[in-house]
Amino acid sequence: MRAEYLEGEEWGGEWGFFRDEAEGENKVPLDNGLWWHAPRPARPRRGIEQHMAAEADAAEGDAAPRLTAPYIWHVKDQEPLSTKRSVQRVWRAPYFAARSPLAAWEASESFELWFSLPGGGTMAHGDAYGEVTVSLQLRGVKRWRMMMVPPSPIGIDTSDGGALVFPPGYLHETFVRPADNPGGGCTVATTFQMAAPAASRYLHAWLPRLAQTNLQTEERLISSEWSVLALAGLPRQAAAALRRRQTPEARRGSRALSPAELRAFFLSHPAAGWARRPLKTDLPHHGAVVDAASAAAMTVERTVVRARDVWSFLDTDRDGAVTAEELVASGRRWHESLRAAAVALRERRRRSKDAPRTTPHRP
Repeated sequence: MRAEYLEGEEWGGEWGFFRDEAEGENKVPLDNGLWWHAPRPARPRRGIEQHMAAEADAAEGDAAPRLTAPYIWHVKDQEPLSTKRSVQRVWRAPYFAARSPLAAWEASESFELWFSLPGGGTMAHGDAYGEVTVSLQLRGVKRWRMMMVPPSPIGIDTSDGGALVFPPGYLHETFVRPADNPGGGCTVATTFQMAAPAASRYLHAWLPRLAQTNLQTEERLISSEWSVLALAGLPRQAAAALRRRQTPEARRGSRALSPAELRAFFLSHPAAGWARRPLKTDLPHHGAVVDAASAAAMTVERTVVRARDVWSFLDTDRDGAVTAEELVASGRRWHESLRAAAVALRERRRRSKDAPRTTPHRP
């Protein structure tokens, strides 16, 4: 299990910390009971004085901000398949995900568990996920500080059974306030992804900025997964076929493409076969066993949801109609964002080569 904010000098000892070179992470053995009841101070972090922990410590008269380090169990992709399946048998998707076979399957394949003692939390960060993320609090109370636009004057708390849903690239910070958890026990939360529906309108609005983050410079999401939203990543024949479905009046902007037409295109047009490719549910890291009929049903559901996501991305004025002008404008926005990402990546590489290292490397 990953041990956050750990100094390399702490390896070994009674905690049994070790370096997982394959994952590039510091970890603690699950069977070492210290992690869930003995606080471990996080290594000094730049900006800790702005963390919610600093406010809590100042209220108690402590001028030095302190943060207890959390632990993350990546059941989804860092455990043997037998372990993952044993945990999947007791893990349940919440009701809003369980109503959709596709969402429930995605949740069960992508979940991880977070453990934080009172005084613990994470520094502000943005995850490298291309889908909507859900954090479900199973035990205890956790406070969140979110990248709210416009800023919110209040914090967000999640307690037993409460969940927080946020889109890709959304910066967030967490803190388990001792005052909210008087019992002092270890708090537990699970996070997972929901690939359907996508945060289409959010992505359209923030695409130029997201293009300059690790979501593109490292994960290449704009040039891969998200490209379909702007119909920019379609095979050429598919894009041409979709445009042909518009009448001359539609191409002049007097008649728009309807949601039903877009859905029908995704579900049945020969040029949209890429949108109906069977959902892969039997990859080596997949724990859940899905029968052929269920996999086929989830493939259809994914195709329908994908058509709806594309529609939401293209319908920029939210009038329920997609004109040729909106189609072109969305494609242009995608291409401009991709160019901005290339510039940002070149600048990042230049800085990494030119700037001397001023602080010692920490593992």
